[in-house]
Amino acid sequence: MPTGTLDAETISQMKTPRCGVPDIINGTNYMQPRRKNNTRESSSHYAFFSNNRVFKWDKFNLTYKLLGADFPEFAKLPIEVALEKWGDVSEFIFSEEKRDFVGGDVNIGFYRGDHGDGFSFDGRGGVLAHAYAPSDGRLHFDLDEDWFSDYPKSLDSHSIDTVALHEIGHILGLGHSAQHAAVMYPTIRPRQIKIALDADDIEGIQELYDFDY
Repeated sequence: MPTGTLDAETISQMKTPRCGVPDIINGTNYMQPRRKNNTRESSSHYAFFSNNRVFKWDKFNLTYKLLGADFPEFAKLPIEVALEKWGDVSEFIFSEEKRDFVGGDVNIGFYRGDHGDGFSFDGRGGVLAHAYAPSDGRLHFDLDEDWFSDYPKSLDSHSIDTVALHEIGHILGLGHSAQHAAVMYPTIRPRQIKIALDADDIEGIQELYDFDY
């Protein structure tokens, strides 16, 4: 519960590894709460990217590209599965772009430090990954993190399955959720695993695109 005091719990939360997508950019809050909709539960906490307009794709067949020689082999399947999970609760269909010199709608890579987009990674811990609102399509993971799939490798390792599921939500237009159980919650503890979309995540993507499920 918010107290307005910089207490130990608040400091601990601030130090928790997190997504690098900022909630506020140059004084503007881009994570706007959902629209009022009496068909949704009042307990929903999802948000959308918004700056005078809501950012979303104008098509549902999206290609994705796995970029770079440093792309970890073990990360490919978790990312494919994460895409499929969002597709299962929406009308999005994802297909891999394998042609050389051809980019995808969604471009995914692993990078260290300054990687040319103005948002440098900070080494192990801190920012784990960041992604861009539609229809930019960039998704970047910090290569310096100790990533795992299935089983943690160390006390400070992070689930690629979990972070990929979160960042793809941003790629599709969802902001950060205030719901702790949601995949779109902005922080994730080392070794924490969220491999299923929460009801809040599902309601968010379905309302954003007016999917009727």
